[in-house]
Amino acid sequence: MTSRIFDLLKPVVTGFKTAKKLAVIMPYEDSILKALELACKNIIIKPVLIGDQSKIESLLKKYKFKCELVNEPDPGKGVEFVRNNNCDILMKGALNTDVLLHAILDKEKGLERHSIFSHSALFDIPAHDKLVIVTDAGVNISPDLTRKIAIIENSLKVARAVGVENPKVAVLAAVEKVIFPAMPATQDASLLKQMSEQGRFPGAVVDGPFALDNAISSESAKTKGIKSIVAGKADILLVPNIEAGNILYKSLTCFAGAKAASLVVGANIPLVVTSRTDDTETKFLSIMLAAAYSEKHEK
Repeated sequence: MTSRIFDLLKPVVTGFKTAKKLAVIMPYEDSILKALELACKNIIIKPVLIGDQSKIESLLKKYKFKCELVNEPDPGKGVEFVRNNNCDILMKGALNTDVLLHAILDKEKGLERHSIFSHSALFDIPAHDKLVIVTDAGVNISPDLTRKIAIIENSLKVARAVGVENPKVAVLAAVEKVIFPAMPATQDASLLKQMSEQGRFPGAVVDGPFALDNAISSESAKTKGIKSIVAGKADILLVPNIEAGNILYKSLTCFAGAKAASLVVGANIPLVVTSRTDDTETKFLSIMLAAAYSEKHEK
């Protein structure tokens, strides 16, 4: 396993006092089971596989890790089991994300919520000198200013779970100045910056608007004459909407060869909601990230 994400999280996830209870609903894919096998070798976890027991048992024949099986093929009842049995992490298996989220959001049988749900992805980009978090590339479609505040707050928790105690957040747009109403994201960025200066995000610095190059390259920021402690040194990139986030996410993985780990936060436990097309390594690294988050922010 060659990834700065793995190297960063390995000391954290091997030092738990008690095993993290990781529940997977409908774990019918080889990539998930391979990721769980890796996780059992590298993380102190107790997998709980929820679904059609006979189907799971058939798939498990080629894997060697201990787990608990729960014969419950209904996703809604599976989430209810997670709620009632003190699970620490919930992972999506072979079902659509909207089906899982519908069950999670059930007021009577779903999970307890602490905030809005938002997606944070931690990237190891070969050409970049540090790990970077991108948010939100998977949940919030077109967040308004209020939602962007909550997304930032969620991402700060993720950053601190991986050891970044004083995160620098770059609010991304197409340009570095406010152009309103043509580019509403620039005005949101300016307002978020003002809030940060007024102490809205303790321990963090939020600044913007930034074009991507100025957020991650000190040389680009210098060329543009941008003076900010965030410019060129961002730990977190806040995208304006899910379309920009999705394109940035897939550009990093498809073109730049980046390794990624992601999770959804906002519930009382972290959610591993990877794509069915994600490979085993991405799912394994995402489990590591969720375990580290769970340890830092116990429910």
